[in-house]
Amino acid sequence: MSEEEGLEKTSAQLPSASNASAEPTALSQVEQRIAKANSPQEALFWTQIRGEIIKQNEVIKEGKQGRFIQNIQIWRRIGVSVAALTIGLVLFINGSTEAGLLVLGAFLYELAPDLVKETFSGRDKGKEDD
Repeated sequence: MSEEEGLEKTSAQLPSASNASAEPTALSQVEQRIAKANSPQEALFWTQIRGEIIKQNEVIKEGKQGRFIQNIQIWRRIGVSVAALTIGLVLFINGSTEAGLLVLGAFLYELAPDLVKETFSGRDKGKEDD
């Protein structure tokens, strides 16, 4: 077995973007152009383009993950608010007025926007300390 045949078998076993789907993607087209490059400069150019495509794909994945995390935070906030409202009302109706009002305060605090929280906490963002 010659050295070239060993390299062909090794390169055939490596996964590539073109094996991932039947239709050609931008990444697979760039990989084909790298393979068919006539000069090292052309191969370098297409390799840089491939790197940029990979970076863009990562940015897209990070954006999707960020939106997923935001959705989880919203649902957590809603869940805590509903639980606090329910518990506060039950405590208030059963005669534990102070405890019920405290838990209802937690409900309102969780629903209040950050701007309202800052306003009622006495902090002013517009004023700078000298």
